[in-house]
Order: sequence, then C-alpha cells, then structure tokens
Amino acid sequence: MMTARCEPASVFARHRISVGSSLLCWKNGIKVTYIPMEHSLGFSRRFMTPIGSRCEKPGQYGISHFVEHMNNCVTAKFPSVLERKRYIDSLGGVTNASTSHEYTDYFITVPAEHADLAIEVSAVQLFGANFLPHIVEAQRGTIFHEMALRDQGLSLRCAELMTSLMYQGSSMEHPVIGSPQSICAISVDDLLAYRANAYRTSLIQVYCAGNITPQNKETLERSFGQQKSEGDVVLSYEHAPFGKGRVAVEKHEIDLVFLQVGFPGIKFNSKDEATLRIMNKILGGGVGSRLGATIRERDDLTYHIESEDYTLSDTGYQLIATSTKLENLGTIMRRIREELERFVAGIEADELDSAKHSLIGSYRLGMETPGAVAEQYQCLRFRNSDQIISQNVLELLRGVTVEDVNLMASKIFKLEQARIALIGKVSPESVSF
Repeated sequence: MMTARCEPASVFARHRISVGSSLLCWKNGIKVTYIPMEHSLGFSRRFMTPIGSRCEKPGQYGISHFVEHMNNCVTAKFPSVLERKRYIDSLGGVTNASTSHEYTDYFITVPAEHADLAIEVSAVQLFGANFLPHIVEAQRGTIFHEMALRDQGLSLRCAELMTSLMYQGSSMEHPVIGSPQSICAISVDDLLAYRANAYRTSLIQVYCAGNITPQNKETLERSFGQQKSEGDVVLSYEHAPFGKGRVAVEKHEIDLVFLQVGFPGIKFNSKDEATLRIMNKILGGGVGSRLGATIRERDDLTYHIESEDYTLSDTGYQLIATSTKLENLGTIMRRIREELERFVAGIEADELDSAKHSLIGSYRLGMETPGAVAEQYQCLRFRNSDQIISQNVLELLRGVTVEDVNLMASKIFKLEQARIALIGKVSPESVSF
C-alpha cells in the first residue's frame, strides 16, 4: 500500500473531521479516501466507477444502470435481494445506488460499530454479484417498472426531455435508464462483458467517512485492496455538442404544463461552480429568490419554480424548471423572459451577501453526517477537483463577487439560445419565448 497524499484539514475540520483526509492507492489500482470524523456515531462507505451512460454504445443504452441493478442483487452471502436489504436494515443502516451520465455510485451508511460488516457487504456487492439468467430477467422487469414510474413523474420526465433536446444527436440524448427496446436487447453476456470493463480495479474509487478505526482500515484493505488487479483501461467518450433543436414537446392529457427553459452552459470547474451556485440561489433558489418572489408570490403563476445548473466534465447547461396551468403558459414564459432580462442587467450587493450567507449556512449543516461528507469528497475527487477541498469550499463561495455573477449571467442567459421542453396538451407551433 502506498500513500499518494495527505491533505491538510480544511473546512471539514470544523465539522469534526480532525486530521484531514488521506488518499491511498493499493497495488490493484483501487483508490481509497479516508475522512475521519472522530466524534461521529456513524460510518459511511461509498464506492464508484467513472462509467455512466455516456460510455454506452448504440444498442446498449441503459446497460450501465442495468449492471447497477445486478450488483445490488444476489450473491453467495445473500441469496436474494430481500435478504440483503433486511440484513442492512437489521444493522440500522441504509444503502442505495445510482447511475448518471458519467459515473455509477453505491453507498451504505451504518452505526460505527457495524462498519466492518458494511465493508464486507460492499465487497461482496462489488466482486461477488451473480448474473444468473433468471435474476437478469427479474431485474429487467424491475427496470420496466422503474420506467413506468418515471413516465408518471412528469417533472423528472421533463428533465430528461430537456437533456435530450440540449444534446440532440449525441451520446447524451438517450435517458440514463435506456428505453424498453434497448433493455430488451441486452443479454446476460452483454452485461458480463460490460461489467468486466466498467468495474476494473483501476477504475474503482472508495470513500469512507465517519468514526474510522484501524480495524476498519484493515477490513477494507483485506476486502478491497487484496482483490486481483484487472489491468488498466482507457476511458473515452465522444464530446457531446449542443443540439440545434429549440423546442421539444411531449403530449400528455393533463391540465398542468411542465416547463423547462434551458441554456447552453459551462463544464465543471471549482471557481465557476461557486459562482453558479450563488447565481442560481439569487435567481431561482427558493421562495425568496427573484423567480420565486415574482412568478410564484407576486403573480401566483406556479407553486414551484427553480433555477439550477447541470455541469459535466466537458459540458453543461443551465435550466429553469416549473409547472403551471395550461392557460397560464404564455404568461409564465413571458415573466421568465422578463426576469432573465432583468437578471442579466445586474444583481445587487445585498442579494449577493444574502445568497452567500444562505449557501454557507446550508453547507455547514449538510456536512454534519458521514454520508454527506463521503458524498462531497466523491463528487469533488471525481471531478479532478482536489484543489477545491484544500482551498476550502466556503472560501470559494465567499470569494465570489457581484462582477463574477453578472459576467456569468451574461455569458449563459443568451435568450436567442434558449431551449424549451414542455409536457402537457401543447403543440410545438404554439410555443414562443
């Protein structure tokens, strides 16, 4: 085992992380980060592979998510999904997994006294899942049910529609979950071949936060670090250019209209991320934001409206999401345009100060649990942004200026570049922004 680096304690030290984090790389290529929280009563372990739906080839859309399901299924230790979940529940723990465009992530959080058991369960999950044909078919059916639920959750479906519109014609166009046709076409051999490549030890990253003992580290190295090396693999996927389409409509016979207004944005980097977070807090980060105060409170056009960014390693976009009655669609779109024009004209210093206080306060509160801390480190290290940890997340937020926000807003909110995604009883010809 070789220590790659030991970071100085930063903002996290003020949240009971007393000695900073350490990043280790075992001989088999697995990287592990320890973030000790000496007074915590819990332990959280996350592991991930930087493989997501962007790495999929035509005909296999949804396979990353399918493999995630299979890794949560049957093993020699747990002959059924139910037994595994009951076991974690009996420890007082929680566990789940998710797949995104650029990575697949698994986590488990338990009381600290059960940390070794959680580590062993994780290792079995990663290295011992059984891809038996009848289990594959059962999970294929589960994914179909998940698709049906997604289609009923029209807010999420509208978000998928926006991503498909924004990246029309690229690998980002298809939903992470895939389609019924692509899921039907994936075989057991397809799953095994994809998993063998996507879960090589050289790709795996493990994050542990909480009350970590020397015994926990020994268990982790025995369970993960002594697995056989599977060699290196070069990750690559095509850059996803922005599509040329401007409007996407999916018709549903409902009285509400779900609406997203999107703009080509920027890829992830630490300084811009801080500016984006503050910009979105001022524009659409709650009832007191500009969009919340005007479109929700003053005009009573919606119950919820928000502004957020979606940043990836090489691309990203900005969006405003809301819903309204069909008869109010034209009005709410005009109001959004007016607020964007006013926003691009510039923000006030007191708005900036208020947004900083809010984000810093919520960040501090959010870093009180091992699960949140492990997730934060995972997100930052995955983005190759170790510097944001040592520079201090809060200092980056404090350093954002009025000029930074105004420049970012003028760069992103070019109204002629707007994309519109709608779900409801609407025709594309009737949409005007």
